[in-house]
Amino acid sequence: MNVTVAVVTRNREHFLPALYESYARQIYPDTELRILDDSDRPSPFFAALQDPRVHYRHLAERASIGAKRNLLVQQAQGEWIGHFDDDDYYAEPYIASMLAAADGVDFVKLAAWFSFSRLSRSLTWWDTRSPDALSYWQTGDGLQAAKAEHLDQSTLQRRSILGYGFSYFYRRNVGLAHPFPEVNFGEDYPMVEAFVRAGGLIRLKNDEQGLVLHQLHGDNSSTVSPQYRLPGFLLHRLFPGFDRYDRLLQGNERQPPERR
Repeated sequence: MNVTVAVVTRNREHFLPALYESYARQIYPDTELRILDDSDRPSPFFAALQDPRVHYRHLAERASIGAKRNLLVQQAQGEWIGHFDDDDYYAEPYIASMLAAADGVDFVKLAAWFSFSRLSRSLTWWDTRSPDALSYWQTGDGLQAAKAEHLDQSTLQRRSILGYGFSYFYRRNVGLAHPFPEVNFGEDYPMVEAFVRAGGLIRLKNDEQGLVLHQLHGDNSSTVSPQYRLPGFLLHRLFPGFDRYDRLLQGNERQPPERR
């Protein structure tokens, strides 16, 4: 089964070499990478990249995230579509693991995952289906304790479970039948909610091995409410490939990523 890795981006050039690193090191072989970019100028990194699996397109006019996602679905050659956020780290077995979890369903996403605040270097784990009495409020700046009853309940219930599209993995015909609303924030939840309401089956998977590191930093709008703050030494045990990715992101690694 072939897979299209779909990426929307805008003015995030410093993330793009590390994004390609995540893609290039995936152990599942039958993939393509499609990127829609409405940055102020085209990406120098992708302009210089020579990889026939990669299809990069720069849009001359700005488009909403939802519109770009819909266009990627239309252009995709894969039977399956997997979202990669341009600022998250996807470990080598990610695509293979999500495809294995998709047996018998048309949609898979993570319901529990690891998050990382880059400024404070805080590592957490959030199970959206099992909110504890005490949670953290995590942003790019770090963590603060928050009582669950003081949080917006929608972040702990259905919208949290079905939202957070960085781990969406679905058949292309699902994306064609249920397009994303053409907005710049929150475009993911209405799409999957429409799919579920139409009778579609979705499998929720807990990341307990280190498949994705959802990153929070000063240039994104994402926040999470994890139950567990983890010791820093677990970062590299759970994500042994993150060191190289991190060096690329910081501009300290100049060699091109290894291709699988």
